[in-house]
Amino acid sequence: MKRNRFKYLAFGAFLALTFTLTTGCSKNGDGGGDGTIRFWVYQPSKPEDQTAYKNLMTEFKEETGISVQLLMIVKDSYNQAINSALSSRSKPDMAYLDQPKISDFADDGTLACLDDYIAESEVIDNSKFFQSGLATSIYKGKQYGVPLNMTTSVLFYNKNIVGEEAPKSWDEWLNTPIENSQHSLFDGIGTGGYAGWYYQDFLANNGGKLLNDAGTAVAFNDAKGVAAAKMIQDLYTFDKRQASQNRSSNNAFGRGQIAYKLGSSNDIDALDTNFPTLNYGIAKIPPSVAGQTSYSNMGGENLVVFDHSPNKKNCIKLIEFLLRKENINRIASFTGNFPAIEEYASVDSIPVVREESRARKAVILDQLSTSVPRPVIPK
Repeated sequence: MKRNRFKYLAFGAFLALTFTLTTGCSKNGDGGGDGTIRFWVYQPSKPEDQTAYKNLMTEFKEETGISVQLLMIVKDSYNQAINSALSSRSKPDMAYLDQPKISDFADDGTLACLDDYIAESEVIDNSKFFQSGLATSIYKGKQYGVPLNMTTSVLFYNKNIVGEEAPKSWDEWLNTPIENSQHSLFDGIGTGGYAGWYYQDFLANNGGKLLNDAGTAVAFNDAKGVAAAKMIQDLYTFDKRQASQNRSSNNAFGRGQIAYKLGSSNDIDALDTNFPTLNYGIAKIPPSVAGQTSYSNMGGENLVVFDHSPNKKNCIKLIEFLLRKENINRIASFTGNFPAIEEYASVDSIPVVREESRARKAVILDQLSTSVPRPVIPK
């Protein structure tokens, strides 16, 4: 009798394991913790914003009775810190996750699949997100994150060098007259992750893609990809020593030495704070041919729940709380980015250092409508 009972239990365990592996979206492991959510976020740069974030967690506890241990980490150290924490006892239940990390963590089983939780939620509505932002949370047809903040790249230009109007095509951009020998054309695309981040801008504006539609093969090794790389090479003006010196010096665009740079919301705030007299404009990134659609990249953070967490249901409640209009806008204000819920994204809802920069950030909001997510593939 005991032997048969063991056989039935073993067979049941086998079926449960098979179901989990097949669906990849089990809600097993929910419950059994103390209910407290360990929540990791980027540390806001301003002390008053850090206090505001803590107050937000207090409001959540007052409303739900659920405690949140909020850990704020400087963004530059965040990925390394979270990788270390996931192999220790101090694992977070829920966290910010940079969009490209979704596929890595989903692929190795670190993240909880959220499909069933979202289907049951009366608050989380995928149709309300910027769809390019939502796409960053989907891996192999399953959802592993909820979009929170979004930003994209735009073209910054020095009006004292360029004039009032930004270029409308690559030819106009390349052929901008630079009359002062101490000035140069372009600030560059950086190194490491920034190189790939900005290369996508040029590729999309030349009609190219990083991967094929199925996400199974490289697609930028064609004439469009080569032309995009050639455009960057030409912007660098390697034959001019001054251009190299300007690119390697600190804050050269802010000091008025460079005609163009690529940047996003936080660059506007930094320039307005550190270089308040800089006469600059913001424009959508020029397509290769004037009159075509301008495209840009997609950046931002998603909220994720870790598969090891025994507090998944509480984490979903916190996500629902953070997605409320007043809360998601408050969090977006910490970075100067926009809420990932399209109807809540407004230039009136985000802070600016200088009031004239509200119009500059409106360009970013407009550019978001044609932003392109990075491929959701591991590594």
